[in-house]
Amino acid sequence: MGYIFIVGTAGSGKSTLTDALADYIAANGLTCHTMNLDPGVRWLPYYPDVDVREYVNYEDVMTKLNLGPNGGLIACTDMIAEWTTRLKEEAEEGSPDYILVDTPGQMEIFAFRSAGPHIIRSLADHKSMILYLFDPFLSKTSTGFVSVLLLSVSIQYRFFLPQLNVLSKTDMVSREDVERILGWTQNYDMLLDAIEKEAGGTVGEINTALCHLLGTMSTLSGLIPTSAVKADGLDLLYTEIDRILQEL
Repeated sequence: MGYIFIVGTAGSGKSTLTDALADYIAANGLTCHTMNLDPGVRWLPYYPDVDVREYVNYEDVMTKLNLGPNGGLIACTDMIAEWTTRLKEEAEEGSPDYILVDTPGQMEIFAFRSAGPHIIRSLADHKSMILYLFDPFLSKTSTGFVSVLLLSVSIQYRFFLPQLNVLSKTDMVSREDVERILGWTQNYDMLLDAIEKEAGGTVGEINTALCHLLGTMSTLSGLIPTSAVKADGLDLLYTEIDRILQEL
């Protein structure tokens, strides 16, 4: 049994990929449970086997605590930590091969507060990993790509779990954009050249320095392009997921 936590910025396609990956796993004769950890989501493209909204009501929390939308999400995320035992019991019922965890849409509320690491540790104390989604719209420019890469590294060092970087929603950008983004992960000099052309002065210097740092950390490789809508790249993504979990 392996836990797969799907993390990314708002709008990066976490829920859509959860749905597509669950279907792919089931189509290959394996069992998979899905878990929604976003208490504020109004609609999901899949019917979650485990839904945190059954335990933490976003609207009620805002009303009772007199909080706005962001404060309500923060309070709800902290409350989720109190329900991890029950969520884990539900998720593991029947011993599925995989458990896909769709994390809250606002990544920073989940990842950069103490509740996030606690929730992950409480749910999965052994075989677990992270899929970090690169939003292609944020990654289209060299400086935007470096920004997303920094977020990816911060997630990796926040949770200290095996991590795969995934370029999501490739059907929504041009083939040229996808090839350019992938080229930056495969050719360090190509990324530096793009930064030099795009940004000058202090901005260019900062991005170049960041690239050198990230290059020494071996973070500029392994980006897997996927389209949940077209089911592109799911075979490679699943192969890498299986490889990592089998090694744990």
